Amino acid sequence: MTAPPKLRRRPIQVLLALALVIAGALLAVWAWSAATDNVSVVALRETVPRGSQIGAEDLMVVQVNSDPALRTVPGDQLESFVGQRAGLDLSAGTLLSPDVVVEEVVPGAGQSVVGLALAPGSLPGEPLQVGDRVRVVGTAGQGDPAQVSDPVEIPAEVANFSVSETGQVILSVVLDETRAGEAATWAAAGRVAVILDSSED
Repeated sequence: MTAPPKLRRRPIQVLLALALVIAGALLAVWAWSAATDNVSVVALRETVPRGSQIGAEDLMVVQVNSDPALRTVPGDQLESFVGQRAGLDLSAGTLLSPDVVVEEVVPGAGQSVVGLALAPGSLPGEPLQVGDRVRVVGTAGQGDPAQVSDPVEIPAEVANFSVSETGQVILSVVLDETRAGEAATWAAAGRVAVILDSSED
């Protein structure tokens, strides 16, 4: 009886099979790594306009690749952002960042924000901070001695400030909306100064 012929394995076939096995293993490791790098974060399900209150129906939890460069809200913190307000327009589908929500909108109801361009002499020597309580004062113009003896003051709060290239301080203050036009008129005429009040109650 004749013995069956022995099968010869070609080296190239063995190497090819080994390469396929290794490639499959690497693919599995990559897929597992990609899956384990995903994190749950909060995203916008619906568009929320600036100033609007955020509801639970506006938010959802999505899976994204972990990236330290992204400022996101972990998915398990979704409930803590319900009821807060959008500090700017939030588009549906975008990831929620803790920087874009506020507890209160500025300006609030019955308030306005007025910008003042002030020379150094019209400001207190103490550096101003956001939230400081100040008084916006209408200063006397030429031929207007009445305001020297009886200056008009408007209580306000510092909302923001910056320094222009000319050295002027651009100060945004929150004040009663019924006095906003008055303060804006002073600012436009360059007849305004700011007094810093104590932060103690």
